[in-house]
Amino acid sequence: MVGYTAKISWYINTAIATQYPNIIFDSYKSFTQQNVLNLLPPVGTSALATKADGSFLCTPANGYAFCGTDGYFTPPQCQGALRSQCREFWHSDPSYSTGENEQRIITLGLKLVVVYVGYDQFQSMFAACASQSTYACIGSSPFF
Repeated sequence: MVGYTAKISWYINTAIATQYPNIIFDSYKSFTQQNVLNLLPPVGTSALATKADGSFLCTPANGYAFCGTDGYFTPPQCQGALRSQCREFWHSDPSYSTGENEQRIITLGLKLVVVYVGYDQFQSMFAACASQSTYACIGSSPFF
């Protein structure tokens, strides 16, 4: 018997990979390099998704203790004055792969802040990102 199948990884748009053939985007390790991080949008570029009541998807009040009250997951290496050095990681919803990406960011010391953009917005954001070569986009979603 086979249950559901999916690809779970981090994805970067083809246009950026083609534009920078000298960079090897090898899963998570490449995101420890500043030259790769510089290709990602700065924190605050993308809008957080909200629920029908106007609250953010990811907050302690919504059952996600790893998120801040501002709706982001901000690891220790991106808190306070360090935030300006960090980049965005798009995540469809905190209920998908709960804590997996966040723990990877902490463990590897990646300068990434998780932006929970919602399932609906995630697909359109990645489609728009795939068609341009201004910045790279990485994220995690069940849609790949």
